[in-house]
Amino acid sequence: MAKGAGSAEALILCATALLAATAFGQGSPQQLAFEVASIKLSAATDDQSRFETNPGRLRLVNQTLRGCIRAAYAGGGMPLKEWQVVGGPRWLDSARYNIVARAEGAATGAQLVQMLQALLAERFKLVVHRETRLSPGYALVVAKGGLKIKPDPVEGEPPRAVPTRGILTYERAPLTWLPRMISNMVGAPVIDNAKVTGVYTFKLEWDQAELEPRPLEGDSPPGISAASAPQDAALPSLFTVLQQQLGLRLEPRKVPVDVIVVDHVETPSQID
Repeated sequence: MAKGAGSAEALILCATALLAATAFGQGSPQQLAFEVASIKLSAATDDQSRFETNPGRLRLVNQTLRGCIRAAYAGGGMPLKEWQVVGGPRWLDSARYNIVARAEGAATGAQLVQMLQALLAERFKLVVHRETRLSPGYALVVAKGGLKIKPDPVEGEPPRAVPTRGILTYERAPLTWLPRMISNMVGAPVIDNAKVTGVYTFKLEWDQAELEPRPLEGDSPPGISAASAPQDAALPSLFTVLQQQLGLRLEPRKVPVDVIVVDHVETPSQID
């Protein structure tokens, strides 16, 4: 299993998709709680983590508290991104926990998410609020010269979009899916200003090294810009292939992002 942020992202993505969490921005959920819950400090020496669910059960292995918050306050079954949980002490990203929790009955995915929120509030004294902030990111726009691909005429086939490291395979899928996928690739929020309709088929390949994580610098979004892409790479940058093959461009700009702000948190009140 891969280590680091990519590993945590993939694991939380799978778990929260299964949970089918309540939509981001909804009102306060009903107060539901696990029947039994155990929290232990992880003794693991690496950053590999797991997030497992079964009917009425939740198991988090070697997970940071920020990762738990991202899952607990997920939207539409998708985990929050790293930049969508802001504030809090440094140990939110360093201390790791094993959490095993069981509901009284076969709780639904949405109920398990609400119970996880309640558990974090009870044991970690977690207090959060939602707000919208402007964050460094990108707008996906149609490049000068217009769109370079045509809608797929095949009808009745299911849409499919498969992102892997440095490759994106797109089959009869709407371009409205693209901003979320690019956001995952570049590690920054991406909004859709292209507003292209129809479904499309294409395959992109780019130099993945350009998108390796790096610290956020001032008002610049994570990732690199097309201007600073490596010139000796065997493959072009993602920024380049988007424009050359699709006729789309990523414009750096401040974009509105829904975030969870950590107002208060404490080390667990009960360690088993």
